[in-house]
Amino acid sequence: MNLPPSSRRQFLQTSLSLTTLSLVPGTLRAQSAHVTPDIVRRLTALLDDRIRARLDGATEPERRGPSHRSLGRWFVALSSAYVNPDSVFRQDPRLPPELLRTAQRLAALQTADGTFNAGNIESPPDTAFAITDLAQALALLRRAPESGLAEVVAALTAVLQRSGEGLVVGGVHTPNHRWEICAALTRLHAVLPDARYPRRVEEWLAEGIDIDAEGQYAERSPNYSGEVVNPSLLTVALVGNRPALLEAIRRNLDLTLHQTEPNGEVETVASRRQDQAPSFRRPIWLFYVPLRALALIDRNPTFAAAVEWIERDFTSDIVDTLPDLLDMPGLAAPLPAVGEVPSSYVRHFPVSHVVRVREGTMSATVFGGTDWHLGLGALSGLSTNPTFFKFRRGAAILDSIRMSPSFFRMGHFRSQGLTVTGPHSWLLRQEAAAAYHHPLPPAARRADGDYAMSFDGRFYSKMAFGERPKQWKRLITEVEVRRVDSGFDLEFRCSGQEGVPVTIEVCFRTGGVLTGTEKTSRTGLRLLGAGERATYRVGSDTISVGPGLTVGEPSMDAGERYAWHQGSLTIEGERVYLTARSPFQHTLQIR
Repeated sequence: MNLPPSSRRQFLQTSLSLTTLSLVPGTLRAQSAHVTPDIVRRLTALLDDRIRARLDGATEPERRGPSHRSLGRWFVALSSAYVNPDSVFRQDPRLPPELLRTAQRLAALQTADGTFNAGNIESPPDTAFAITDLAQALALLRRAPESGLAEVVAALTAVLQRSGEGLVVGGVHTPNHRWEICAALTRLHAVLPDARYPRRVEEWLAEGIDIDAEGQYAERSPNYSGEVVNPSLLTVALVGNRPALLEAIRRNLDLTLHQTEPNGEVETVASRRQDQAPSFRRPIWLFYVPLRALALIDRNPTFAAAVEWIERDFTSDIVDTLPDLLDMPGLAAPLPAVGEVPSSYVRHFPVSHVVRVREGTMSATVFGGTDWHLGLGALSGLSTNPTFFKFRRGAAILDSIRMSPSFFRMGHFRSQGLTVTGPHSWLLRQEAAAAYHHPLPPAARRADGDYAMSFDGRFYSKMAFGERPKQWKRLITEVEVRRVDSGFDLEFRCSGQEGVPVTIEVCFRTGGVLTGTEKTSRTGLRLLGAGERATYRVGSDTISVGPGLTVGEPSMDAGERYAWHQGSLTIEGERVYLTARSPFQHTLQIR
């Protein structure tokens, strides 16, 4: 990635002591003189098609005008095509004027401190996303023979230097922003050296990388680990000559491959960010460049298998990675011996309370690790998804099982952790408690009735709840998940307060045919009656669930915290409901 020869040698020599790297010094440089790798050739053809469509006006323009980030991506795409010997746009005279216009548009969008607005005002992290691309573009353009690029380089340099002033002093909002700013400053320093840039990077890195023992970054988000954290740390490791950062990446990649579905979707149920929503699916190809880099550096056959899979099945999705392969041609080197992507395992992630089970095209996820029980509610940065079980068999996908007791508007069942009860069984458990409050003791009474505003677990009021004697109502709900030969058994147990209506929701992904649930409740929801089984079919793949249970009408109550804001937690898909009343015990078979 545009390292000078001495730095490349230093990086490779350092890596030899940390990894099983079998590359020798000079390989990354020499690779560019070899025959064009197949993946570079294929990505070049795809990128050429995109550039051609946009230059010819066939691509739909952005409705609100281009953002600085889209302009940055366009600029680096054009730059890579201009210097790419295999591109039809190699030194095409149409590109320098377009590059200059793009640089000028970027300059016009910069604020006084060199940052960009992106919803967030004068945002250093949002600026960093574009600057990482633009600094890489400058590195690529410097390789082109002088052919009318002087004005382009001057305009781009001015944009980069102005943004550098904002990034070297700017702050962040979220954990992943730190590493994106480090990547941007690292790339800036490589093309426009400034001692302040690596010093600022060092300040951020001194906080420590936010990765836990099982390889999960603090946000637990495949969206951000795939699109931001891993690529950023890889840039700092390779361009900034900090190979120790590769360890966090390899740990996260190992975790990710054990949370990847047969069709390439990465499990997001445990996320603390927006991708915890069931409809927000993240693909394995987001991890392509780090997987390729570590496959080569570590001679890792599992990572190599994942790279081969991505390059075979998701080629059109990784076109934007071509500048990385051109910037450091060694990344496109032939893969080491290819092994297999993990496809048969039972893996428990105790920190995030996730269990993943894979057997070929069958997979399941058990989840008990939301942040709900911290008492902070449903806010950005917290894991609150109430889905606790997911299952798929080939193309047939059971996206979610949830449960909602109608107990003092406290919302969905969310397990307070996950307990391993056997080699193939796991317990999810929640104890919900709501209080009736008695009169205040004499010492806490006020003649003016003006008591402190306080929270009783559901709502706020000027009642001094913490000082009152209480009468508690409790509901204990458990789900024991057991792996059996042909699927899973989910044993539901509910005890404590009697007479509490409980609704269990089974939701299949839209696109298949659901049979066996003709019974409909008064609310229009589909019920799975006592003794009934439902079958969901997509092509030749099927999932069956049952027996059903019907005691009353279904009611999926999201709870007071959602209802107050007119919020909803209704999941999209083909939904089937079981209903019960506490106390009860029922085993749902999933086959």
